[in-house]
This record gives sequence, C-alpha cells and structure tokens, in this order.
Amino acid sequence: MINKKNLVHVACANFHNAVLLTSREFYPKVQHYGILIAYRYDNPKRDMTVVRIVKALKNIRTKIESNKLDLRNKVLILNLFG
Repeated sequence: MINKKNLVHVACANFHNAVLLTSREFYPKVQHYGILIAYRYDNPKRDMTVVRIVKALKNIRTKIESNKLDLRNKVLILNLFG
C-alpha cells in the first residue's frame, strides 16, 4: 500500500537528485532517480550485511559507469547485486 511517508521519501530523493535506498516495497508510479530495495527477511543468513550492501552498491556503480545500467525510473532489488 502506498502511504504518505513513501511519497515524502520519493519527493525528498527527487529534490536532492538522489537514488532512494529502502527496505519498503510499495512506491508510487512517479518519476524518480531510481529506487533500490534491500529486502530484510529477519534471517541473519539471508539479510544483507553492511558489507554486502556496500558491495552491491559498488557493483551497481560499475554498471552505471560502463553505461550498462540506467537507474532513472527503475526499481531494483539490491540483494541481487551483492
């Protein structure tokens, strides 16, 4: 369900020309610079550690720098990159 907090988070990220990193799944269909979702499973073996999150962000940055990925208006699951 979309709620006001989600709209505020997207608006704030857009204002700062920033990608939004979140663990929430439901976001509105509005223009944005990218939304990265880090799923949490309440399971230490499956949850992303800070090290895995940083590794995933580096992998995404590499893809962006090599023009293989454009985050604008995309929602990606961070867990798949780490």
